[in-house]
Amino acid sequence: MGLFGCTHKTVAMGVPLINAIYEDNPMVGLYTLPLLVWHPMQLVLGTAVAPRVAAYVERREKELMNQEGQAGDVKEIDETV
Repeated sequence: MGLFGCTHKTVAMGVPLINAIYEDNPMVGLYTLPLLVWHPMQLVLGTAVAPRVAAYVERREKELMNQEGQAGDVKEIDETV
């Protein structure tokens, strides 16, 4: 959610807010420019990072499952003694 949802909230809240604050200022377009550049940059970076984050999550889930399995094996050995 954070990688992609925040980008839309930024533009959806930022542009109307800037327009409301600087309504009569002729430079309002220039004030929104950093926000409008940041939005696509967030999308591109999020798209580049998302597969790595997904791979990391899958790897950690497998590691935790293996640790839980090994802990269960130790309990079974203790119970048979």
